[in-house]
Amino acid sequence: MLFLVKAARNIKNIWLSCVSRSKLPEVLQRIQAQYLPAINNAAVGQSFQNLIAELQAENWLVILNCEVSGKLKLDSQGQNSLVISTEQYQQHLLDGKLIKPITLYIRADEQLIAQFAVKHALLFSQGDKKASCIKHHKAYRLYPDNQQPALALLKA
Repeated sequence: MLFLVKAARNIKNIWLSCVSRSKLPEVLQRIQAQYLPAINNAAVGQSFQNLIAELQAENWLVILNCEVSGKLKLDSQGQNSLVISTEQYQQHLLDGKLIKPITLYIRADEQLIAQFAVKHALLFSQGDKKASCIKHHKAYRLYPDNQQPALALLKA
């Protein structure tokens, strides 16, 4: 619960002013429902590997074996895709444990991404199109032990 309080402190006042007072309890309940299982997830690395396996089973284009540097374009014809730098995948995920933050480049509906994250008790950062090196993808971050420094991507 302490982690939830720390995360709540990081929420900007501007964000709170955008949420109407009548919807604030609902938003806080969604945050709690998503954060509590993620905080109690002692196997973030394994959950992440399970997520990757599920995306592959769902016929996503999953690329884990290329170096992501500079601006890239993936010709996936609109197919949902996940790209992770081979360096980060091999060095940040050791023996099924996430030891350093990892950047995921994802092309998919953001709510679909949020649903997968919730299903696997993972906290992804908000998607950042400007930080992405891959055209039509957003960059998301996953941190060890789900220690997201800002409000995570929330499921509606």
